Amino acid sequence: MSDESALREKLATCTRIFAMQGLIGLFGHVSAFDPQSRRVLMTPGMGRDKATLQGSDMLIMDLSGEILEGQVRPPIE
Repeated sequence: MSDESALREKLATCTRIFAMQGLIGLFGHVSAFDPQSRRVLMTPGMGRDKATLQGSDMLIMDLSGEILEGQVRPPIE
């Protein structure tokens, strides 16, 4: 498993835990910075059930905010 794949899975797991604890719902997001690639991984924006997210659902953005991977809008927070 690559470093980015592992980070995607950790971020998805963390997000599901936060959702199950009631800390986030349809609003809110969780993100992580990958210092090797200098990219940001984040959960999709509002409207997505955070309790069911998988690693493949994550958005990938560069530091200028351009979406590099992912088909949904980023969070507005």
